[in-house]
Amino acid sequence: MVQAVTLTLDPLPTYLKAGEYPTFSGQMMFDTTPAPPTEIIEIRYDGNVLISTVTMAGGTFSVSPIIPYDLACKTWAFKAYHPDSGTSSPTQTRPVAFNTRLSISAPATVGKGLDFQITGKLEYESAYGVWSPLTGKTVALAYNTTSLGTATTAPDGSYSKTVSIGATGTFTLTASFAGEGLLARAMAFLGLEVPSIIIRVAVPALVGIVALALSLKR
Repeated sequence: MVQAVTLTLDPLPTYLKAGEYPTFSGQMMFDTTPAPPTEIIEIRYDGNVLISTVTMAGGTFSVSPIIPYDLACKTWAFKAYHPDSGTSSPTQTRPVAFNTRLSISAPATVGKGLDFQITGKLEYESAYGVWSPLTGKTVALAYNTTSLGTATTAPDGSYSKTVSIGATGTFTLTASFAGEGLLARAMAFLGLEVPSIIIRVAVPALVGIVALALSLKR
């Protein structure tokens, strides 16, 4: 008797990141009965095999392959596939992004209302542990919610801008990169104590939040 084969793939994140290990999981059924263990399941992207795994008890499968760096900055159609029956799960189209990092620094002490320089660097992880500059990108600068304008990254990923703060109080100095193609961003920050005479700025070696840089062009 011919059995109907169905294959499901659990919802993936809204994006995948190069160099990370997302989980692909789902279930295979023969009619209303879970597939037996050891059925081969392939995880595919645009027809290419990313990784193979086998079903477990209850017909379920779960595997966490690394996302290759050469998939980044493109959108791919991911699915689970059962080679023996030719059955596929519904396709899930997802972009693959590079990790990014952003740093910020400023003088330890500056006078209230006087010019000082904010500097930093924006990079993306082009290969495992290899950070490359992002050139010509816009970095927005602010203290708390007050804008200090923007800076554009140079060929080496660095940025700089001369600014001043006339207010007094305790503030957070931020640099942020909005990303491309998604709302994800990178952000770096410093705490500011602004007395009536001077501004004191703590200077870390490197501060940043991992985010995304995407180009969705195929």
